[in-house]
Amino acid sequence: MNSYDLLQRGIRKYIYDAGWESLRGIQEASIKHVHNTENNLILAAPTASGKTEAAFLPAINSIKDWDSGLKIVYISPLIALINDQFRRIYELCNYINVPVTSWHGEASRAKKNKLLKDPKGILLITPESIEAMLCLRPGEAKGLFRGTEWIIVDEIHSFLGNNRGIQLRSLIERIKLYMEKEPRFIGMSATLNREDYKKVKSFFISERATDVLLDSSRNPLEVTKSYYESNAKKESREALEEIYDYSQRESMLVFPNSRAEVERLAVGLSRLGKQRGSSSRYFAHHSSVSKDMRLTAEKFAKDSGGELFTICCTSTLELGIDIGSVDSIVQYNAPHSVSSLAQRLGRGGRTTGKNILHFIATDEWSLLQGLAALSLYEEGLIDRFDSIIKPYDVLAHQILSILLENTGMPLEDLKNINKNFKCWQDIEDDECIELLEYLIEKNYIEILENEAITG
Repeated sequence: MNSYDLLQRGIRKYIYDAGWESLRGIQEASIKHVHNTENNLILAAPTASGKTEAAFLPAINSIKDWDSGLKIVYISPLIALINDQFRRIYELCNYINVPVTSWHGEASRAKKNKLLKDPKGILLITPESIEAMLCLRPGEAKGLFRGTEWIIVDEIHSFLGNNRGIQLRSLIERIKLYMEKEPRFIGMSATLNREDYKKVKSFFISERATDVLLDSSRNPLEVTKSYYESNAKKESREALEEIYDYSQRESMLVFPNSRAEVERLAVGLSRLGKQRGSSSRYFAHHSSVSKDMRLTAEKFAKDSGGELFTICCTSTLELGIDIGSVDSIVQYNAPHSVSSLAQRLGRGGRTTGKNILHFIATDEWSLLQGLAALSLYEEGLIDRFDSIIKPYDVLAHQILSILLENTGMPLEDLKNINKNFKCWQDIEDDECIELLEYLIEKNYIEILENEAITG
């Protein structure tokens, strides 16, 4: 039986109505994998390869009873990515009458309350919102996650080798305590080093085995390289002129490495456009730009209908927010990493099947770094991540969070937190006790008759 025939009727109707000619390779493989095994899954595939559907189609298809609680928890590193994915998942779930709820600071409070009163369907949420829910509404959280069968983590590479990822692992262990059965996990990423697969598979603290599905296909890459060695003012003007020339024939994302550079380039390009009567549109997009301005840029890009545009942006547009078709990418000075370059390149070439990169350097060090990153990318090499073995600061934070969630806890249980939670198993007993003594000394924790509470 082929993968399409394994899907329930409502999902097949969605695919037909959406005009899909066929399932992508990663989607075919994930549907069969979920149907044939009970294992967890890592989807390692390029941007725009259909990973989102490869995760959700088989997970949704596997649910037998949608009326017995919240079934799928999708965790994203970005609110903007949640909003983008909500539209895609909502359209699919409309065909099978499954509710989808976004949960973050900008989401509807009424819809959140409705979900807590009657847990059903799919939840899209950030790690920070899970933490806030556990601390502020622990009783309702217990009922919310009871029936969960799937946890899907998007852009999983963004949680590797950093404190936020350790926080997320702890949060997943905590919400698993409320679940009636062991959930299955799916992680998605476009930028994983193959040598890190073992570490990535262990990210999910799970009784199940974890398999990796790899789609190593990649669009051909066309690169232009420019270096401007002159006084700062002239160099800046020449680089701006080059970007402007590209913008007259290509829709582009321009990636400098700071918000100040984003603003400078966006203003400079807009000024040139007005002086020369250009019809191309120019936008700035970074975390300090207002939400309305960011959404305006994203909507224009998605609905441009062939009208040329240039968005100067930081990493806010590096992850998988869907802004439609982009002809080329400008990397202005060196990217932060090879994985960052790979993510940025994945934003282009979605309709042409070819990635175009314009690399512009304005100092020798950026030139060297950028060429090295490009060379590694072309060889298929991505940055590896370093594991954080003893994250004392995150443990201290999680101890306080757990105390808030449980309105206190026996001191002996806190002393054994490294035994009770697998994510802290590399921290020694004496280190746990020393950390607790510090938190007590600084009045973060109080002890009342061998019961620990927040100070």
